[in-house]
Amino acid sequence: MAQITALISAAGGVGKSILTANIGAALARLGFRVLLVDADTGLRSLDLVTGLSEKVFFHAGDVLRGRCEKMDAICASEQVPGLFLLPASLKRPEEETVDIRELGRLYAQDFDYILADVPSGISRRTLDICRGADRLLMLTAADRLSVRGADRMRSVLQEEGLPEPGLLITRFRKTSVKKYALMSVRDVRDILPLPLLGIVPEKKSIHASADHGKLFAGGPTEPGLVVMNIARRLLGEEVAYAV
Repeated sequence: MAQITALISAAGGVGKSILTANIGAALARLGFRVLLVDADTGLRSLDLVTGLSEKVFFHAGDVLRGRCEKMDAICASEQVPGLFLLPASLKRPEEETVDIRELGRLYAQDFDYILADVPSGISRRTLDICRGADRLLMLTAADRLSVRGADRMRSVLQEEGLPEPGLLITRFRKTSVKKYALMSVRDVRDILPLPLLGIVPEKKSIHASADHGKLFAGGPTEPGLVVMNIARRLLGEEVAYAV
């Protein structure tokens, strides 16, 4: 049975789509069959981040409404064997909602892990998608606006009876903590006492890779190693943090 992990964030711009793709790529490099589900209907981006935009023909809405066979909508990565993408529709969300629970049922026997890139914010649509996941992973940058939003999202998840999310701190730069008085990892964790699964550095190479549709997970760079360690922690391994 495929385990479904939903990646969420209160604020946009924290690198959620990039990390969804690369955590999935890391799990695939570790030998698992991984399906990336773009659940951000109307604003899909995983096809661009993974370099698969030219392969997209069908999407998740087509599968859920029986307009195509389930595997016809899947795009296989040429960069990472074992990594696959189910794109989102570009229609408005009210026209093509994504039922993660139903997609999990349809693809349960075909994949080991399903990673869903969930729309940013604390909307009913986001919460409905979270309800269909086995595990939640919340992303936040280390600034007060992002962390306050993440804290509010954590409270809403609790109110809705949803699982406690794991935490990813993104776009982190140690020099900015001293130079610009931004939040340290300890500051973030004081406000968000959640299980920490990774600290992703702010690197121009991360965004350059995404712009060119290149996956960096498992590569020799710092971001590549950091994402691989996140994948290992998701698998239950104890991996030390560099920060």
